[in-house]
Amino acid sequence: MSLAARQSAMSICALVTTAAVAGPQVLDVKRYNPSEWTKGRFSEVVTVNGPGKTIYLAGIGDEDEKGPAGASAPILHPGNPYEQCKYAYDKI
Repeated sequence: MSLAARQSAMSICALVTTAAVAGPQVLDVKRYNPSEWTKGRFSEVVTVNGPGKTIYLAGIGDEDEKGPAGASAPILHPGNPYEQCKYAYDKI
């Protein structure tokens, strides 16, 4: 085996051993549902804290967040995509 191949193999072994010794990461996952109508359907915002913080967004649109629970929320600004996007970005 060449010197370069042995050094590569030793580097890989060291990396695997270090990862095994470090142990599993502890992640803190939180789910948020600011809108009543989304509760029980999906999480609009999920945050994951570990070595860093990641924020996942889903279902953020121009639906009226004050819509009744369990029903589909009414769409605001029908026929006006600019206002729909502006409203969704304001919610984010």
